[in-house]
Amino acid sequence: MAHSQPTQEIALLIGTTILVVAADSAFRQSLGFVLEAEGHRVEVAGQLPHPDDIIRYGCIVADDRAVAAKPGDLPALSTLGRPVVLLVNHAEGTVVGHPVRLVEKPLLGRTLVEAVRGVLGESEP
Repeated sequence: MAHSQPTQEIALLIGTTILVVAADSAFRQSLGFVLEAEGHRVEVAGQLPHPDDIIRYGCIVADDRAVAAKPGDLPALSTLGRPVVLLVNHAEGTVVGHPVRLVEKPLLGRTLVEAVRGVLGESEP
């Protein structure tokens, strides 16, 4: 079936873009580079987009400084309808709900890549 190949590729691309959200431009670009080097499609932003636009992404990688302007912002991440990898300075005492995975900064080794693979349900190649 010659037509199934493109259809399968299109199906794989839907919802597989990772959104990286970080207030610091250099940090945001670095995170995007790491994920692109692993073969992911990535978009970067300084803040979360409108909730209606979240559906475009397979997951969100967010720095806590970009998404936690006031108390209650972090728990709200669990209501976005997408898995979230939240980068925090201190995981202890940080309250979020499923499907938010906490990753402590500084990011060492493959911590970020493994967390993203975990929330996307991927296994190591």
